[in-house]
This record gives sequence, structure tokens and C-alpha cells, in this order.
Amino acid sequence: MDPAAEGDCPSQQLVTDDTAAAAGGGDDESDDTEETQMLDAAADFIGLVRDNDVDTLRQGVERFGAETARVLCCTVETRLGGLTAFTLAAELGHEDIIALFIELGADVNSRNATGGWTPLHCAVSQGFMNVSRIVIVRSRFT
Repeated sequence: MDPAAEGDCPSQQLVTDDTAAAAGGGDDESDDTEETQMLDAAADFIGLVRDNDVDTLRQGVERFGAETARVLCCTVETRLGGLTAFTLAAELGHEDIIALFIELGADVNSRNATGGWTPLHCAVSQGFMNVSRIVIVRSRFT
């Protein structure tokens, strides 16, 4: 398992507009601020995956919209070891979260920055054959 995935990262809440603006460092809505907001939201998604918090993830999907949520679950978060929420969910065997990400249309072939692993690689490496089947079967019908 990726050492970064075993870290003691505190549980994170979804970024609000106020905290996202503060993270951007000012009132300027530049590309850097938008990128920072996306990375912060991706880190939040990863924190929720660690906690297996499907309900809050669903709220995040509603808040951000399916298009943005689809991007967030596959965004590489370098501050957290190169993880994506999708690959971490597969590595931890969180079937409901994997199903949610696939329903959103997340790219099942997206790769993390730690070895370039896909969700399928991560699930198989941890022996989660049920997650592997979900990734394979559901991805064919979405």
C-alpha cells in the first residue's frame, strides 16, 4: 500500500466558497486561484474517501455538479502523495464510493502520480476482487 495512503491526514470537510477564496490568497479570480480551489476540493474528496463518507461525497457531487465532481475524483493531489480519490477508494476497497465515481462517469483508466496506477491496479494490489469486478463491469455499461 502507498505510504501516503496510510498517513494520518485529518478528516477534511468540503471546501466552502469562503475557505476556497482564502486558500487562493485574495479576491483575484485568477487561474491560480481556480487551480488551488480544485486541488483543495480534490484533497477534500480524498479525505472523505479515507473516512468512507459516502453521504458527504454525494453532497459534494450535488454542490459541485457531476461534471466538476467527475474531475475532482480523478485529480492528482500531489500534496497528499500523488493520490486521486478514485485510486484511493479502490485501494481501500470502498465499493459504494467506487460505484458513485463510476456513475459520475469518472475515468476508470485515470492514473495516480504514485506509479501511474489505475483504480483497477489499486484494487487488485490489495486483494479487493469485488471492487475490481465493479470497476470492470460497471465501466462497460456507463
